[in-house]
Amino acid sequence: MLNSLDIRSDHTPLEFDAYIEQGKKLAKSAGLNWTMMVSDDGYASEGTAWDLRALISDGNPLQAKLRNFSIVAKVKAKSDRIINSTVESCRPGVISESWQDLIKAYTLNHLMVLGLSLPYLAGVCNAIRLLATVKQKPLWLLTDEDFRECMAIARDIQPSGQTAVIIGAFVKTTVDTYHLSPHCPLFSKIDSARPTSPQNKRSAKFKTAETTIRDSLSIRKNAEKLPEQRAFWELIRIIFTESPRTFIDAIRFAQCKLLVLTGLRVGEISMVPLDWKRVLEYRDIKGVSAERYGGFGSATLLRHFAEKQGSKRREIGALWENTQFIPSVFETLIGEILDHVAQITGPLRKTLKMQTDSGRILPMYSPESVQPISVLYSRLTGSVLFKDVPDNVVGPYLSRYRESFDVALLDELMLLQSDVGHPARSAFYTFANRLQTEGLQFRSADGRPWAGRGVTNQFLRIDEIEHYIRAKLPTKISDTAAFRLDGGGSLQSHELIFLIPKRAVGEGRGDNPCHIGYTMGVGIATPEIIGNALTSNGPNGPSIFQTYGQTAVDQKLLLLPHSLRHLQNTELFRLGIADTIITKRFNRRSVAQSYEYDHRSLQEELDQVSLPDEWEEFLGPKANTVAKLIKAGRANGPIVAEFRHLEKTQGSEVAYSFLKGEADGFHATPYGHCLNSFTVAPCPTHLECFNGCMHLSATDLPENRRNLVALQGKLKAAVDLARSKPPSTVGRENQIQHAELRLANVGLLLATEPGERVFPEGRDFSSDTKRKDLLDGT
Repeated sequence: MLNSLDIRSDHTPLEFDAYIEQGKKLAKSAGLNWTMMVSDDGYASEGTAWDLRALISDGNPLQAKLRNFSIVAKVKAKSDRIINSTVESCRPGVISESWQDLIKAYTLNHLMVLGLSLPYLAGVCNAIRLLATVKQKPLWLLTDEDFRECMAIARDIQPSGQTAVIIGAFVKTTVDTYHLSPHCPLFSKIDSARPTSPQNKRSAKFKTAETTIRDSLSIRKNAEKLPEQRAFWELIRIIFTESPRTFIDAIRFAQCKLLVLTGLRVGEISMVPLDWKRVLEYRDIKGVSAERYGGFGSATLLRHFAEKQGSKRREIGALWENTQFIPSVFETLIGEILDHVAQITGPLRKTLKMQTDSGRILPMYSPESVQPISVLYSRLTGSVLFKDVPDNVVGPYLSRYRESFDVALLDELMLLQSDVGHPARSAFYTFANRLQTEGLQFRSADGRPWAGRGVTNQFLRIDEIEHYIRAKLPTKISDTAAFRLDGGGSLQSHELIFLIPKRAVGEGRGDNPCHIGYTMGVGIATPEIIGNALTSNGPNGPSIFQTYGQTAVDQKLLLLPHSLRHLQNTELFRLGIADTIITKRFNRRSVAQSYEYDHRSLQEELDQVSLPDEWEEFLGPKANTVAKLIKAGRANGPIVAEFRHLEKTQGSEVAYSFLKGEADGFHATPYGHCLNSFTVAPCPTHLECFNGCMHLSATDLPENRRNLVALQGKLKAAVDLARSKPPSTVGRENQIQHAELRLANVGLLLATEPGERVFPEGRDFSSDTKRKDLLDGT
C-alpha cells in the first residue's frame, strides 16, 4: 500500500500538498489571508483570525472565528506518558505548521465546498489539535496504532467519548477520502477502537464476555452510538414528569422533547420557526377526503431548516427549508409543546421584533426620555427583585410563576416593590455604582443632572444608556441579524420559536428569576443550550440530570444529543419502516446514509426477513436462520451459491430441501461466518479461518472485529519477534513468511464488506482432508 502513493523527497505526500493548495485557493477566492500571526500561546491575532460567520453569512449571532492553533492543555499535562519523540520542530504551546495548514484547509473545504455546519467544524478542529499534540509528527506519518492511541487518550480526557468518535470520522471522511497518508485506508483498521459508554466502561470483563457468548445475536452493531439505557430513561422521566424550575429549563425541556420525538439534529431543533405547522390534505379527484375511504384525510408536517444538505443543493451559509411528517400519534403532543413555547416566549419575541424594526436597544422608550434606575436595572439584568422583600412575601408569586411562566405575576411582584419601603438589594447598589463610576450621568425626574441622595430615586436618559450598552455591554445586545434562506428571502430572528434571555445570570440562582417581559437582551436558543442540558456538569452550568436526577448516580449521567437520532433511526428500521421513508424523514440525500445509523442486532435484522409460512415450518430453526441470512444478503459461500442456483433453475422446493439438509454448514466462528458442511469430518483448519479458506464470510459483529484486531496485534508481534532473531536461526524465514501471510489475510478480512466472502478464490480445505497415496491422480 505504501508504494501506491507518490511521496516527495521531503516525505510530504503529493495528495496532502494538493489538499493544502486547494485550501489556499479557496482562501484567496474568499479574500482571506492564509498566513496568520500566531502568538506563543497558539492563538491568531485579532486582525489575522478568520471570521467564519462573515465567510458564510448565515445570520447566526454567535461569534465563530478560526484562531486556535494551541496544543490541548489536558493532553500536554500527560506528556510524560503519551508524547513520543518530536519529529516536527514547533513552539512549545503551538501545533506545527503542517497541522495548522491542515486545519485551515479542512475549515474552508468543510464550509465552502461541502457546505456543512460550524458546530461540527469546531469539534473536528479540536480533534486535529489533539492529534497534533499527542504525536507531534505530521499527519502522513501517523499509523493506525497512532490513531488508536489518540482515540484512547481522547476518551480518557473526555468521558463522553465524542472527540474519539470525531477522530474516527475525520479519518474516514478526510484522510482516507483524500488519501492524505501513505497508510490509507486507515478507518477500517481503527474502527474497532470505538468509545464505550462512560457508564459501562468499568464493567467486569467476565460479565462482558458472558453476555457476548450468551447473546451474540442480540448484540447491537456499534451500540456505543446509542444512548446509554439508564440515561435515556432518566431523561424521559425528567422532561415528561418534572416541572422546570426556571424559564431556561422550560425551553431546554421542550427542545429535548422534540429531540426525542423527531430525531432532528440539535441545530435543526434550535432553529424551528414560529410558523412551524404545515398541513397536507388528501382528497380524490372529486375533492372527497381520503378519510371517507378509510385512509388519512390529512397529515401534519413540522417545518424546519435542514442541515448538511451539501453545497450542490443549497447556498453556502443559507438555511435550507424542509418539512418532516409528524406521526399521528405525536401530532397532539408536538403541537402542545410548540404552542406552549410560543406562548411563554411571546414577551421576548415582542421585544426582539421592536428592536429589529427600530434598530435600537430600548425602543419601548423615546431616546430623549428618562427612566428610573430601578426600571433600567430590570431592563439590563432581567432581575425581578431590586429590594429586600421578605421571602414569605416573594415566595407565593414565584411558585405561581413557575407553574405557568406568566409574566403578569412578575409584574405584580415588581409593582409590590415600588410600594414598600424596604431597602434596595446589594446587587442593585453594585449595579448603580458601576454605572456612575463608568461615567453615566444620574438625573432627576425632569431630566436635569442631579446628584441627590438615594440610589432608587435616580433617573437615566435613554440615549445615554443605549450608548453605554453598545460600548460596554455588547454581549447583552439582542440577536437581531436576519438569516438568509436558500433560493432567496430571509428569516428574522424573532420568527424563531426558541428564544431565551441573553446573559440572564440570575436565572436559576436562588429565587430571582429573569423577567422575560422586561429584559432587553433576547437571544436564540442555540444548539449549545441542548448540549449543555445533557452533557455539561462543569463551567457551562449543571445538566438537567444534575439538577433533576433522583439519585447520586442519576445526577452524574450524561447523554450525547446526537445519540437520540441514532436511536430513532434504529427503531424505525427495527419496526420494518422502508429505508426510503427513513432517509426522507432525516433529510438525508442517500439511503446509504441511513444505514450508517442502523444499529440493529443481527437477530433484529433477521426478524425483518420473512419466508413463506410453509417453508418456515419445513426448514426448522437453524435452516430457517440460514435462509434468512441468505435472503438478507448477509451470507455467502458454496452452500449459498448452490442454493441460489437451485432456486433459479429448479425452483424453491428443491432449493429449500437442499438447504434443510445442508443447514449444518452454517457456523459462527470467532472471526466470521463459515458456510461449509462438516457433518462427516471436522474443520480441517481448526478455526484458523484466515489462512485463505474460501468458505469464510465477513461480518460486522463487534466481537468478530475485536478478535481480529487482537489477532492482528499478536501477528505483528510475531513478525517482529521472528525478524529480531539472527539470520542463521533455523526456520526463521519460514516463521516470517507464515506470520506475514496470516497478517495480510487478517487485514484483508477486516477490510471485507459484511456478508462477502474474504477469499473467493481461496482453497476448499474440506476437500483436502482425505489422505492421499501413491495412486492418487492415476
